[in-house]
Amino acid sequence: MQKENWPIIARLLDLTKESSESNFQNGIMSILTSDLGWPESQVSKEYPVRMGSTSKKMDFLLKDSEQHPMVVIEVKLSKSHDDGVAQLGSYMNALEPQLNIGLVIKDKIYVFYDESNGRKLSSLSDAIYSIPFESGCAEGEKFVELFDFNSFSYKKLLDFCVKRKQELKEKQDKLQMIQKIVNLLFGSAGVDFVKSAVVEKLGSIEPFKNYSFQVLEAAIADLDISIKKNTEKQELNKSEYTAEESIANNSLVLDIDRSSCYIDKGKKNKIYPNGSQERFVENFHAQGYGFIYWVLENGEIKKEKWENRNNSITTSNINNNLGSKTYYRANKQRISEIVISSKELNLTINY
Repeated sequence: MQKENWPIIARLLDLTKESSESNFQNGIMSILTSDLGWPESQVSKEYPVRMGSTSKKMDFLLKDSEQHPMVVIEVKLSKSHDDGVAQLGSYMNALEPQLNIGLVIKDKIYVFYDESNGRKLSSLSDAIYSIPFESGCAEGEKFVELFDFNSFSYKKLLDFCVKRKQELKEKQDKLQMIQKIVNLLFGSAGVDFVKSAVVEKLGSIEPFKNYSFQVLEAAIADLDISIKKNTEKQELNKSEYTAEESIANNSLVLDIDRSSCYIDKGKKNKIYPNGSQERFVENFHAQGYGFIYWVLENGEIKKEKWENRNNSITTSNINNNLGSKTYYRANKQRISEIVISSKELNLTINY
């Protein structure tokens, strides 16, 4: 199977993603067996798995020639409120042997890799790779390369996942370091830190190294040094950092003007870039969704799309609804503030 066949796969997925679940699943079965060449004996549909005292059925399971489980696939219509990730993780953990690679096929193909066999998966943002249903995308060609049965190698797939997660971790570390530097330089001790660094550097080069440390320090102390942010913000490269790759979005800055925001102060400040809580609620009902940005104490930012499922959100109960969110309940000790917006916000780096 040639990777050039990805456009055929992308078109079928795009055509069926909003139809019925059975049509979507049938299309995916056709892709697996016809377009990717997997024999039906190694693709199980509605595969039963024991979970506690009950039996569940996963949508698809790819197996090796000896019928051992390799990759779980969970399917959800693009318009479904359920992203299927928690379900995928539970299946990965319940299988024997347990698995650390799984796919969710929804509005995109999401690839997950979790060394803890799915126990740490909670949302689409945990995906290490996402493939849009677009005919010309390199990610789609890579997907075919990885999952074409004629050239399939579980080791190659595993190596790709491990490398991809490491790359995202390195991006995360870089962005966290940038944020720490920003916090240091623009904090109350930033100028003193810069002056000390300048003194230390001058003490090692001509002609300044002939002077004592005390003289250099006194000279620098008399200088008026100020630190200013660059007014031009460097936007993220959308092809490199996507909303789904939250691990790469950690420690970035939300692109909002706080002076124009409404702030509902409390144990966890709630910030509304729309200007008021009332305006957010009005827009939330008008468009059917909003966005929550959970800002953690370590600088990480977790984005969650908030669907308007029953038109029950009001200004009087919005705080209770936020407090009942799964992510909030699991991470409330780590959350420093919450940004609630009608529109998807940009993530930027300030240098």
